[in-house]
Amino acid sequence: MQESALDPLPTTHLYHYTSLEGLLGLVGSQTLRATHIAHLNDSNELTFAVELLENTVRRRLLEPDLDPDDRKCLEQLSEWLEHRFLLEHLLFTCSFTEAGNLLSQWRAYCPPSSGVSLGFDPHELLAAADAQGFHLVKCIYDRASQNTLVTGWLQLLLATKNDKEDPPSKSDPSQSFYTHFRVHEEALLQVATRMKHPGFSEEREWRLVSRVGRDYRDPALRFRPGKTRLIPYVDFKLPLTDTRNLSLSHVYIGPAQDHNISFSAIAAFLTNSGVKVSRGIQACGLPLRNW
Repeated sequence: MQESALDPLPTTHLYHYTSLEGLLGLVGSQTLRATHIAHLNDSNELTFAVELLENTVRRRLLEPDLDPDDRKCLEQLSEWLEHRFLLEHLLFTCSFTEAGNLLSQWRAYCPPSSGVSLGFDPHELLAAADAQGFHLVKCIYDRASQNTLVTGWLQLLLATKNDKEDPPSKSDPSQSFYTHFRVHEEALLQVATRMKHPGFSEEREWRLVSRVGRDYRDPALRFRPGKTRLIPYVDFKLPLTDTRNLSLSHVYIGPAQDHNISFSAIAAFLTNSGVKVSRGIQACGLPLRNW
């Protein structure tokens, strides 16, 4: 994976918070579930970027001297974003953070007295991502950078709009640019997966992001039960040692009622499972609270 301004290379351990139940499943399968981005716990994860784009489109449509063809394209884009964009793709992601011991993360992702934060070596994680066709991307919280990315995508879309407009005989006139939108859809999705609301900047989040797919018959596609619906996901194979054991760089054990007993049991489980933890296991040091 090549370093770029958009996707810098990580230089520190990247952590994944999970419950004790999640720890058992992760170690047993040596995989992490990458969830369809439209089904993440926070429904605003993907729509945040879409809303930025919609706001930009609305401002452009208010321009009195807007080119008629640009206006037609933007009007159709607005409709497509609202009704088609989120439903026409398979894109999967799972989250990591540079902040391995952050109170807000323990509260958000772990039950009280029942969580761990698993650290991964960034180079090993990058190698695993490359081997499986995933990108490891750093979330962008800065509003100016977000607007630059959204505006850049929109400018490219308008500059090439006549390349893929369907003739009237082949499409509904109100959807003549939809083929063009689909050509540029993956680029928009790749922009959208990098964006997060500035209010969450303390999380310092990184994401593993899959290729964009459309084949619901893909044998790699899995489903798990959610509270109100089935959740599509794919398995991401985690870094392993030469002896095919799970490789971790560091582990934080979350707030617990009895740190000593919790620490001892988790350490014993990891040892029994053959998990390599290169830089040790550490209690988080935060007091237990009911959250």
